[in-house]
Amino acid sequence: IFRPHRKHLYQLLANEKQIPHLIISSMYMAVQGLLIIGYLVCLQFNETVILCYIVFSLIVTMLQYIIIKKRIVFVTIHRPLGTDRNCCGTNGIESDQHR
Repeated sequence: IFRPHRKHLYQLLANEKQIPHLIISSMYMAVQGLLIIGYLVCLQFNETVILCYIVFSLIVTMLQYIIIKKRIVFVTIHRPLGTDRNCCGTNGIESDQHR
């Protein structure tokens, strides 16, 4: 856990799917914004509605995370040999651009 790795969803999207960092950050911002707006709407109701919204939001976001991560890892594992996107050129040195 204390060593650098590329297993976070952000790194997987940027490194494996080649999605620009600005788009990934914008997606994270949009999801957070929607969750906050939903929570603010739920504040008008009683505690049970708020608790249900929080639990529902956690379940949905966890399922989305698991599905997206499994798809990325599945595609990465089943990628044909010689198509490593994290390599630059023929010397096998990892590119600083993807860090």
